[in-house]
Amino acid sequence: MDIIVKANPKMFEKEGDVMCEALEELMKDELEAQLQKGKEIGQKLGEMRGERQGESRVNQLNQKLIALGRMDDMLKSVSDTVFQQKLFKEFNL
Repeated sequence: MDIIVKANPKMFEKEGDVMCEALEELMKDELEAQLQKGKEIGQKLGEMRGERQGESRVNQLNQKLIALGRMDDMLKSVSDTVFQQKLFKEFNL
């Protein structure tokens, strides 16, 4: 059979295409479920990474403010996000 397929590739192209389409259709739901699962995992990992980066940024800001004795600014930045953003820019964080 292998020799026949190799000798007549054009004759068997359509059968291969039909077979691939049939397999894709059979596995379609499973593939979509796995793709969705992968997207959800990626989103969760991205959220966790973002949280860690945000926490690190705030901690770095607080450390700098403490080192400079700017406790009032640190306390204000906790409740005033606009002020906090200004401090991030000031310290290049």
